[in-house]
Amino acid sequence: MPASLRLLLGMVVASAVIGVASVVVLIWQDRTQARVTAGQLTGGSATIGKRAFVQAGCGGCHAIQLVAGAEGQVGLPLATIATRAELAGHLANTPDNMKRWIQHPQQVAPGSGMPDVGLTDQQTRDIAAYLYTLR
Repeated sequence: MPASLRLLLGMVVASAVIGVASVVVLIWQDRTQARVTAGQLTGGSATIGKRAFVQAGCGGCHAIQLVAGAEGQVGLPLATIATRAELAGHLANTPDNMKRWIQHPQQVAPGSGMPDVGLTDQQTRDIAAYLYTLR
């Protein structure tokens, strides 16, 4: 193989590697920014909120891809909850309404299928922060 062809092939491979690395960095930055923004909006931690979501049994009713145990079919899938306009069918999707709906769903929508599970204020903030990272 001529040296010029090897050089060209090397440049193509290097360009492909740089392109893939750039996409990975952009995805990581986007996720990091989403966690920071969600924490600022809710006063919670998205990382802790993901664990709290699982521990509270939310995945028994709600599905979220790539979250172990979050395969429920009773409630709405939550993969894009952060981008929805409404919560509970009638509340604007704001951080305060999200927290209220998570912590006291029966006060917000009496008779709905979402139960009050006894979350603390901090658990509620953390779960809301996690949900606001789901876009």
